[in-house]
Amino acid sequence: MTFNLIGRRYAPRQAILARSKSTAAASSSSASACPFTGGSAEAKSPAPPELKHAPKLPIVGCLPFFPPDESDMYSYLNRRRKKYGEWYSFGAPGFSKDIYGTVFLMNDPNEFVKVVRGEGTYPSGIVEYLWPIKAALKECDSALVQTNADGTTNCGLFDHGEQWKKQRMFLQTGMLDPRTAKGFIPGISRAAALATAGAIEMGKEGKLNHYLNTAAFDMFSSFMLGEYTQAAAGRERTDDNNNDSTSNGENIRFCNAAIRFMEMSMADIARSPYEMIMNKMGIKTAKWNEMIDHWKMVQEIGALKLDRFIEKRQRGELNDVEKASYFANALERYEAQPEGGEDNLTLDEVKQLCILSLFVSVDTTSTVTSWNLVHLALNQDIQEKLYVEIAAAVDSVGEGELTASVLERSNTPYLTAFIRETNRLTPPFPSITSKSNSSKPIEIYGREFPVGTNFVLENIGNDERFIPDAKLFRPERWFSEEVESRKGTKQEHIDHVLARDPFGQGARRCPGSRVAANEVLCMISQLVLKYKIQVSSSDIKSLEDIEKNWAPFIAPVIPKLDFVPRD
Repeated sequence: MTFNLIGRRYAPRQAILARSKSTAAASSSSASACPFTGGSAEAKSPAPPELKHAPKLPIVGCLPFFPPDESDMYSYLNRRRKKYGEWYSFGAPGFSKDIYGTVFLMNDPNEFVKVVRGEGTYPSGIVEYLWPIKAALKECDSALVQTNADGTTNCGLFDHGEQWKKQRMFLQTGMLDPRTAKGFIPGISRAAALATAGAIEMGKEGKLNHYLNTAAFDMFSSFMLGEYTQAAAGRERTDDNNNDSTSNGENIRFCNAAIRFMEMSMADIARSPYEMIMNKMGIKTAKWNEMIDHWKMVQEIGALKLDRFIEKRQRGELNDVEKASYFANALERYEAQPEGGEDNLTLDEVKQLCILSLFVSVDTTSTVTSWNLVHLALNQDIQEKLYVEIAAAVDSVGEGELTASVLERSNTPYLTAFIRETNRLTPPFPSITSKSNSSKPIEIYGREFPVGTNFVLENIGNDERFIPDAKLFRPERWFSEEVESRKGTKQEHIDHVLARDPFGQGARRCPGSRVAANEVLCMISQLVLKYKIQVSSSDIKSLEDIEKNWAPFIAPVIPKLDFVPRD
């Protein structure tokens, strides 16, 4: 799941800073010794890279000069980096508070750590600049939106300040704790196993992207509501009275509306200079109205699902899985709030946070899973290594089932390396992370920047100018010996804690990152255990033959695949 919004509350930031200090100390130690005599030598800091500026215009930024290639964003980003260097400014409309959309991009994660240090109590995040979503929240009178004393509005989770912190802290409780997240793996694993039933048909029809959207919804529903929806398996869900309102028709409509809203808000609307200008003028276009219709559908169905859960809870009819769900726990925490507490949330706020979580679960985790599935199909030898490892772990520590113990790195190290390699070569986002220095001015590469400057850490993992065999899919590169061999080179940037996964870092890390990571592990493992996965067409031989789409994430258009049942 992903809007890049924390790991354990401050643990990720501490880990990042500790890693940076350790690296700096090591560099200092090695610099003090003469390479020829072994004696001390004056440490010399490398000259900082030159800051270059891409040409930009008000409102539209750099779009007229360097428009994105939505068919292959990876090549586009590598070309842009080659043109402007390791340290440059770029105009990304809507992703900065100035009229040009100015952001400063860098490659070095150790330098970017300075930005993390400057986050402050109320850190900024990229979600603050998702203006179509914020506008939709306001237009639909979301409970997350608060009006300030000066008449301005705050969009809570999609903004900053005390309102953000209050909603954020409530949402992340029960999601980020490692032990709590581990407790949800049995339900997620079962939902993934049920979802595998739909793979053969969807693979033949070439509908695997949508299949994985619904599978992501199924897995997250097991976590959020303790419900096994089975939307990806194509099976109907009815309640005890055979009430059609709980059928998968409703769940499919929710998924379709979520997908379409995400595509329109982040691509058709957010990247269109025309839509930006119309929005600034207060004019609602046909596209805008269509997008809002999808948003209203998400809200309507999400509210129905939560209200049914609440009514069932009031009647004392929840089963054990539902009682252990995130939403059940959220209601208990809501009811336990001290009377008149400053950090209290309303029931409408709690429900809205949960609907948003269901919404983002559909089109984020599925992108990560999509790329993993593509790499499985394209690399048969790697797929077999993965199958052998997972099957052996299921037998030895899982007692015949895919359990939390099976998914631990110590028991399935190749699975961990495989998913890390997928994120290196085909990350779902154009950059690793985006932040601004919210608390104080900051010095980057010897140049001072005022509070509120936006910085982006670029992903160089698939750039052959930095990683010589960048185009080769090789999970073994994440084994300890190879990680050790990269130390002291620019290649070690890919090993930095900031680049370890696609869920962001610091105080705005995706609050559902642990759940999302477990969903990917479970879905890929269940598919590999059940099927041998092959590309149907002989015309598709490598990653270069896979069509890509950027709406809103960089995702593959998964070709038709054959899912051949194993013994």
